[in-house]
Amino acid sequence: MGRTHVDPVIETVSERLEQEVLLHCKKAETVGASFGVVRDGELVWTYGYGFKDLDGDKAPAADTLFRVASITKTFTATAIFLLRDRGLLNLDDPLARHIPEFANAIPLKGDLETVTLRRMLCHRSGLMGYAPTGEVYWDSHSWPGMSEILDVIPEIEVSIEPDSAFKYSNLAFGFLGEVIARVSGRPYDEFISSEIFEPLGLESTTFEPNAELKSRTATGYRHKPYEEAPEVTPFPSLGGQVAMGQLYSTVEDLARWIIVHLGPATGEEPDSDVLTARSRVEMQHPLFLEEDWSAGYALPWMMRRENDATIRGHGGAIHGFGSNISFIVGRRMGVIALFNRVFDPKEISSKIFEIVIEAEDALTVQEPNKKPSTTPPELREYLGLYHGTFEIMWKIEFRDDTLRTTIMLGDVVAPPVVLKPTEEPDIFRAASGRLSGDRIVFTRADDGTVSGVIAEAMLFRRLSETPGRSG
Repeated sequence: MGRTHVDPVIETVSERLEQEVLLHCKKAETVGASFGVVRDGELVWTYGYGFKDLDGDKAPAADTLFRVASITKTFTATAIFLLRDRGLLNLDDPLARHIPEFANAIPLKGDLETVTLRRMLCHRSGLMGYAPTGEVYWDSHSWPGMSEILDVIPEIEVSIEPDSAFKYSNLAFGFLGEVIARVSGRPYDEFISSEIFEPLGLESTTFEPNAELKSRTATGYRHKPYEEAPEVTPFPSLGGQVAMGQLYSTVEDLARWIIVHLGPATGEEPDSDVLTARSRVEMQHPLFLEEDWSAGYALPWMMRRENDATIRGHGGAIHGFGSNISFIVGRRMGVIALFNRVFDPKEISSKIFEIVIEAEDALTVQEPNKKPSTTPPELREYLGLYHGTFEIMWKIEFRDDTLRTTIMLGDVVAPPVVLKPTEEPDIFRAASGRLSGDRIVFTRADDGTVSGVIAEAMLFRRLSETPGRSG
């Protein structure tokens, strides 16, 4: 186990985390695995299981490289947003605007103009999964170059109506890589390396490991029928499909990547070196939900709900490797799980989240009580109970160092909303909820005392009480 600094939550659960990892790894019959937990902008726990390769005795470490397969798609998507923020493309551009050859594809359903970059990013474009070159890539390990893919565009189909259903398409991300190359005027891998890896210090993330990185790369394995010892899997390059799954990375680098997408702590600079706050939020916003709300799809994050938490993430599977990165924005927490055999790590990732969240909540409960917040004199006059249209009640309080309102309708009580002051007297702005960003205007009686509050075109009158006392 390793930690970058002592974390009070991890201190209480490190042994339990190790036990859960051991159980899951044995169940998966993996050769080796590497794990990491991110909290509050730091990699606070790492663990290596088994063997980096069977030629040696070393367990994988936080700096061991694994193929991370489709986690590559999160870098490709980020590059598309980066180019959007530079004014070089729009998410709703049809693919054919940037790859004119695509005008010759076959729209079995819908219209080629509806195959947009946005739909491709969340697998709602209807595009078939792979280019029909006649090669069975996964078995032959011979992947076509982009020129070969472009040559077969007249045989490429939009198989289902765009937006009609989730349809995973590696081909779509191969094309997004070509869009990045054409719009930027640079090879896809060069653009990603110089515009994302280098600014973020991802020195162990690469499309093809050099000699030094190869020495730190885990060997991928697959099990053979009827035998205990696995065999080494091939390490093919994905040719024209590098943008969908070529990357190698480490727990350390993927922790930095998660931290970028978790965003900053309150009060810190909102933009990262590669991604604006606007784009970060947009990438995580669900565009589609399954009918039963069991899963959602963003750009390109996959979303699931577990134990009242919304988990965003992306997995990857390729010969000899399975991977997953996941994060919970509200808790600024993330989990990395990398295996050197094909395996879906979502189950162990979810268990790690469960253990850490449970410990985090327990520690919060145990924190010593803080002294009560003293209400600033200039805010005290707003405190009280207000009554208005539809029998709605507003309770204005000063709690946790903020002026806030709790809105009540009968037995229904909405979560508290912080009211942020403005430069204008008696005018505030709501910080969250349906009122988020709206003006909240307090009114005054002829004698100058606060008499009401206006919001959503409704007036809520202050109930008769001594001004300045909390209701």
